[in-house]
Amino acid sequence: MIRIVLFIVLFFNSILAFANKLYIYGWSNGIPDHIIAKFTKETGINVALSTFENNETMYAKLKLLGKRPSYDIVFPSTYFMQKMIKDNLLEELDKSQVPNFRNINKDALNLSFDPENKFSMPYSMYFTGIMYNSSFIKNKIDSWSDLFDPQYKNKVLLLDDVREVFHIGLNLLGYDVNTINEEEIKNAYIKLKSILPNINLFSAESTKKYFLSGDVIIGMQWNDDAYGALLEDKNLKFIYPKEGAIFSMDSFVILKNAKNKENAYKFINFIYRADIAKEIIENNGLSIPNMAAKTLLNPDLQNNKAIFPDSEVIKKSILHNDLGSNIDIYTKYWNMLKVED
Repeated sequence: MIRIVLFIVLFFNSILAFANKLYIYGWSNGIPDHIIAKFTKETGINVALSTFENNETMYAKLKLLGKRPSYDIVFPSTYFMQKMIKDNLLEELDKSQVPNFRNINKDALNLSFDPENKFSMPYSMYFTGIMYNSSFIKNKIDSWSDLFDPQYKNKVLLLDDVREVFHIGLNLLGYDVNTINEEEIKNAYIKLKSILPNINLFSAESTKKYFLSGDVIIGMQWNDDAYGALLEDKNLKFIYPKEGAIFSMDSFVILKNAKNKENAYKFINFIYRADIAKEIIENNGLSIPNMAAKTLLNPDLQNNKAIFPDSEVIKKSILHNDLGSNIDIYTKYWNMLKVED
């Protein structure tokens, strides 16, 4: 009898432990630790957070894991969303389980990578623009072409991202930034070769430190990293180029093989809560399209263009599409470019 009782206790404890779990695979700077701790305190759900450095790593790992249960929530960006939908990796969402979804700005919904938001719900928007140090640069900066100016030899930072860098070359040549025409991509590569003398480094992590240290005085920058850098050095400026900024969005998705879907919905609804989204914006400087949260921010943050670009900037910004196997063309010329650097 004692053995039976112990078995029943252990059985129900294991069920309870399983029910109180949530596995998230996200960006290293995506959600502050204290926000996750607050969620656990309120719900009793323990969150295991694993991080990735880029979409390629995330996607490769999920493909490797296959149909085996792994994570519940993942944070893919724009065109990787399209890949994951095509690969049948994502759960079709029940938005009735996320009442705080009503807080999301309608301008952030129904975008090309998931037109009806069947599989995704917006988390944060990213805009790639140009950061520069006004202590060293007195002339007007308003175009991607400014990065090619010979006076910035060895003082330019480019993001370590094939699509974002080739975006500049294609854009300046008047091509579609989602082209799969190899001749156009090759021409963009030739265009980008001319910027190599100016390049100090390619980087995708902690980029603001290079601007703050003075190692670089101009370069590509994500708006969230720009926000943090602007707080630390008033001589740094951030602009959206006249050709159009690069637009990306990280979204919440629930994997089809997730084992904790109910907890996943609870977490998304928690993050969409106005006071929680407000706290994340203040902490990380993320451009979170949560209108209820925005009204709680102080006017300086509400009007900060690095966090909340004007609607004209948003409309002019350009999304990257999934290119399928054609990404190999970009990768070929990207590797050639990096070798020459």
